[in-house]
Amino acid sequence: MFSESARTALSGRWAISRDPYIFIAPTTIASVILLQATTFEAAEIWGWFLASTGGYLVFCFLLYLAHITLYRNRATTPVPVAWIFAVGFVFGAIKGASTAAISVGLNLESDLNAEIVGRALPAGLLGLAGVPSMALLMHALHEFRRKRAELIAEQLFIESKEVQSHELIATMSAQLREKVEVDLGVLMEDLKNSLDSDSGQTDSWQLIADDLRTTANETVRDVSHGLWERPATKVEEISFLDLARAMITTSAFPLRYIIPILLVSAAPVNIKDHGTDELVVRLLSLALCTSITYLIASWGIKKFVDYRYQIYLSALVLAGLIPSVGAIVIFNDPVNQHFIGVSITIALWLPTLTITCGLIDTALKQRQEILDELQSRIDKSRVRTVSENNEAIRLSNDMAKYLHGNLQSRLMASAFAIEAAGRAQDAGALAQEIEKARQSIQTPFDQFTGIELEAISIELPKLMKMWDGVLTTEINIAGSDDFVSVTDTRNIIHIIEECFSNSLRHGLATEATIILIATGTGISLSVIDNGLGPRDGLPGLGSSLFNSIAGSNWSLVRGPDGIGTQLNLQITK
Repeated sequence: MFSESARTALSGRWAISRDPYIFIAPTTIASVILLQATTFEAAEIWGWFLASTGGYLVFCFLLYLAHITLYRNRATTPVPVAWIFAVGFVFGAIKGASTAAISVGLNLESDLNAEIVGRALPAGLLGLAGVPSMALLMHALHEFRRKRAELIAEQLFIESKEVQSHELIATMSAQLREKVEVDLGVLMEDLKNSLDSDSGQTDSWQLIADDLRTTANETVRDVSHGLWERPATKVEEISFLDLARAMITTSAFPLRYIIPILLVSAAPVNIKDHGTDELVVRLLSLALCTSITYLIASWGIKKFVDYRYQIYLSALVLAGLIPSVGAIVIFNDPVNQHFIGVSITIALWLPTLTITCGLIDTALKQRQEILDELQSRIDKSRVRTVSENNEAIRLSNDMAKYLHGNLQSRLMASAFAIEAAGRAQDAGALAQEIEKARQSIQTPFDQFTGIELEAISIELPKLMKMWDGVLTTEINIAGSDDFVSVTDTRNIIHIIEECFSNSLRHGLATEATIILIATGTGISLSVIDNGLGPRDGLPGLGSSLFNSIAGSNWSLVRGPDGIGTQLNLQITK
């Protein structure tokens, strides 16, 4: 009866979601006020606002209880599909009964039993349709986000292959190095002046040593930290608005959903205001007006694609106004406060219903044309920018490590050597050490080799030593170094550094294992830690980095036996 995708949505992770109920809250609350108010005096409007809001809060509270009880393990153990329909009907009916009870308590109505009977069934039917619909909608948004992320990942992968050419990297590295050299030169100007003025004075060696230490600990350290903390650039997540735009192009007005729900929701107020004699005629009139408006708009959207958004919005406005005009022209309804309230309710409810049904229809279809529409919205220049920014971040990190590990160490070593020569009163050695310090300051990048890396089997143990005392690491390498290029080596190092950093910051891990398999067809990399495990959240720099290196051929899952986090990544040849 249901597709696999629909069953996943109705029984699993997205069965009860928060966001759509926040989205529909204003319309749901306002519709009760506008339908029930008769005098529209401030006290009456305030009373119905409390009754409507109270009933809706009861409904949301019941959904939350289901979220932490019936559905608490739905991500791993899906519940039967029938449960969500039962939950929708029962909770909807309770919402209606709660609204009725509050309205009687506030003296807005007098007959509690009649109010409960009159509200419970319609609200239950809306819940029966609404709660499963919200699940389908959120699942669809998740799926489209996932598929769009895969499209972006593949584009990042293609772009990064071009960006990672040695010529472009060399150019980017030279530009970054020139900028950092200028910044360092400005910051270390005082040290240069100190060396120039004091180097001829044999008793000033302590001042020189102190200045070297201060520069190493403050200036060089600050510059390296600034390079390491370079902000990431991301391609924005798909939003409800993106999905709505795709929906307008592919499934703007699914009448098979809109009309039945509209008639069910319109029946109670028609019975209350006009009795059952005119019910069928009025409902048929409402269905006919809405259908004609939306069919004409659907034709217009296909005919005039460039104006599809304007046509869609115009159709929503017209569909909301035509029923009220028809009630006046066809049925001669008097225009009073209650009529205006009902008209405003229809004008609010029908667009909300149309948009929701369109998104649900989009969720059920999952058509390729929708993915094509989403793909067409991916900003190609933005993807290129993200790809280049990834490379710039890697180069910045390489340079930061060099400044922190090499230049800072050389300045500190020079400070110790100058102190030793000064205490020994060895003028020759002192002059030699001061000259070495001057050389380090004048040409700070003379030992920087950003791309010259050794074989992966040599680089990985060197990398592990840097994490000694922070993480207990283990390396398992299979295959030949010949299958791992310099670019692959650099990428693997950055991937592992990103994983280790996340393991410590977010996962509180103490152990990590690297498994690398290199063959002629590709490279398989797994990084496993014993931390808290992966957590939901917006994609960050790590996701963008993995995309640019492996496309969509990577995953972040729980580690063996459900402990920790495991990154699995494939680099294809």
